[in-house]
Amino acid sequence: MVTTAPSSVASADGLREILKNAPALVEAFDTYDERLSYMGYVTAAGELKRKAGELKSVLPTCRILILRNFTIEPITPVLSVEALRCGQFAEIMLGDFDSILADASRPSARIQDFKPDLVVVAQWLPTVNPPLVERFVSLSREEVRQELSRVRQANAAILQALRAWSDAPILVNNFPLPSHPTLGALDAQSPGHEVHAVLQLNADLMADCAELRDVYVVDLMRVVARIGSEHVIDQRYWHVAAAPLTRDGLRGLGREYGRYIRALRGSPKKCLVVDCDNTLWGGILGEDGLSGIQLGTSYPGACFRAFQQDILNLQQRGILLAIASKNNEEDVLHALREHPDGVLREEHFATWAISWQDKVTQLRDIAADLNIGLDSLVFVDDNPFEINLIRQKLPEVTVLQVPSSPALLQGWLPETGLFDSLTFSSEDRQRTDMYRTAREREHLAASAADISEYLSQLGIEADIDQPSKLEIARVAQLTQKTNQFNLTTRRYTEGQIDTFISRDDVDVLRLRVRDKISDLGLVGVAILAWRDAATVEVDSLLLSCRALGRGVEDAFIRHVAHGVRQRGAEILIGRFLPTAKNAQCVDYYPRNGFQLEHESGSETTWCLRLDNELLALPEWISLTHDALIASQ
Repeated sequence: MVTTAPSSVASADGLREILKNAPALVEAFDTYDERLSYMGYVTAAGELKRKAGELKSVLPTCRILILRNFTIEPITPVLSVEALRCGQFAEIMLGDFDSILADASRPSARIQDFKPDLVVVAQWLPTVNPPLVERFVSLSREEVRQELSRVRQANAAILQALRAWSDAPILVNNFPLPSHPTLGALDAQSPGHEVHAVLQLNADLMADCAELRDVYVVDLMRVVARIGSEHVIDQRYWHVAAAPLTRDGLRGLGREYGRYIRALRGSPKKCLVVDCDNTLWGGILGEDGLSGIQLGTSYPGACFRAFQQDILNLQQRGILLAIASKNNEEDVLHALREHPDGVLREEHFATWAISWQDKVTQLRDIAADLNIGLDSLVFVDDNPFEINLIRQKLPEVTVLQVPSSPALLQGWLPETGLFDSLTFSSEDRQRTDMYRTAREREHLAASAADISEYLSQLGIEADIDQPSKLEIARVAQLTQKTNQFNLTTRRYTEGQIDTFISRDDVDVLRLRVRDKISDLGLVGVAILAWRDAATVEVDSLLLSCRALGRGVEDAFIRHVAHGVRQRGAEILIGRFLPTAKNAQCVDYYPRNGFQLEHESGSETTWCLRLDNELLALPEWISLTHDALIASQ
């Protein structure tokens, strides 16, 4: 195999059972906004430590190595709790103080044996380059340029040294802007002055990190700007103990790291489900009428309008939108279509459940309609009763209660980090349209005499090839987010996919599907590991749920079998690692001609001998590119 897969995440109800006697940890687990204080994290982390044995038995471990040039130890409670909220148990190791390059280039046995899953490089500019901070006013422009170059070169040396012995993703923070530039008001009058220099340094850092695989910039500059420099930086403790971050600063930076843990190793959410009354707008539509609800350009309606814009921005990032509301359906749809100040319209929602049924039933219907798991949903409501009901009855669903004041709505939802991803593809932009066209296929299926006639009428075309450079991000995204049809549920980053493509003993294939109704885009991935010249193992094979039910999953593995046989392989090995979500894969290998080879617990190993007659592709699928593996 090409890597070791993390174990499957515990079920939501199982986690809540473990946490039930740890009230501070439950509160932290459910709180995604600024209400959770630093001391709240500390208390929760204490309870987490007491339950570590139980949690480690059901959660995958995320080993985090922190290399630092300032005192950052107090961030560990925040980081531990944030990892737990991402479905990970964090084991954290800190390198020696102010020895980042040494730890990166000559790692001790302690660090090497730790085998980090994530490396954090935490740097503070006054330590990295004192002249830029302490005596900027005395530097000539050429000297400023030289100092910026030194920082850039030092950072490059650290990253290159780390990459020489670790494939783990690396997080590197940028630098806050100076709150008291040495030239005072004059600093803003020239592009060559202090603030501009730090902006240039951060821009260069971003460009350099983009050139390296799986290196990501953590935007400390934004964290400081959002919270406020006076609330983040404590000069007294900086001079006393090289500890510049206040409790608010530690909480803000720790939460920012948590966003990356979720994007890299957790499960970013796929669908935002919103209530309507006192959520999408102020007031109650059924009582106040279309003209009476609060939605407009003056307070408080402007706050709800800004909130709708935040939601629309998520939709345009590829997050599905749905409505769960106790209301008359026609009244809500009329408001979406006709309100002059509304930002969200009917076409922005992939589905809705607007009725007088309970919201547990509504959310189940939405998940079934979209063919995604309940744990892919984030439900937003204003009613504490509904919030608590869903937490009790559907613990898989992440539930958020809207802020008490409309003024706090703008920015609140994206700041939770629940929808963060480190990739963004054309499929993301088109996701809602893709789910809407699925309904057209349902109408076509209803009009066909049988399933064979329906599939033939679709005119399905499958294109299988090695991913292009532009497609690598989407391939990585599918490995990170696909759960239902995923035989091994191994998660990979863009850098890992890129590395696999460059290896002679690994083949990476992507599957694109289109039919006469729409182009579904890049929906499938297969990663094949050659054990030797005669034996190939399917490390990963997965398909987006929106492409299921057409036989393309069977076409994929059958094409793989034909292709590797052309390259001289004699045996194709497949493994099925069951999870709570991929039960529909259980018969995938046997129905495609594989024989059971080995069974160990719930894991099964299957074998297809390629000297036998192989199954043909389903007759209703045309393969538009079929010289893939054979031509490699």
